[in-house]
Amino acid sequence: MATNRLTVSGTYSWVSDLIFTDVTSSNGLPLMLNAPDNKASLALKFRDETKGWGWDIRGRYFNGYPVNSGVYRTDQQINLGSLSYRYESIFASALLDVGINKRFAVAGAQEFMWSLNADNILGHPYRTMPGAPRIGRMIMTRLQYNF
Repeated sequence: MATNRLTVSGTYSWVSDLIFTDVTSSNGLPLMLNAPDNKASLALKFRDETKGWGWDIRGRYFNGYPVNSGVYRTDQQINLGSLSYRYESIFASALLDVGINKRFAVAGAQEFMWSLNADNILGHPYRTMPGAPRIGRMIMTRLQYNF
């Protein structure tokens, strides 16, 4: 906690190997982690309890990485009879998420909270697995009732 109202948090994850050349997968290629070797996040969260509102902002990053999971594999030509295709690599991405919320007191200790969150607010299209659709901006709202 930086102050009574402001919280700073961060994460970092590192994995030493993405490709395990000593282990062969069922398709004859080296076994792969299918995940990034470096991931990080940094977040700021502000809460004003007396006025009942808050906001947060979070940056996320992950490295690009190779994938080998059945037919879902990057950087390999896949031939199935007359059909041939190649999955696009998973590229590094830096994303920005933001959110706001407001609490509304009702009778007694009960309250409503309304929130609006935008993940990947800049709309940078990214994917986390070959064959999966690209993910863009996602905006969602929520109304929560505590009793």
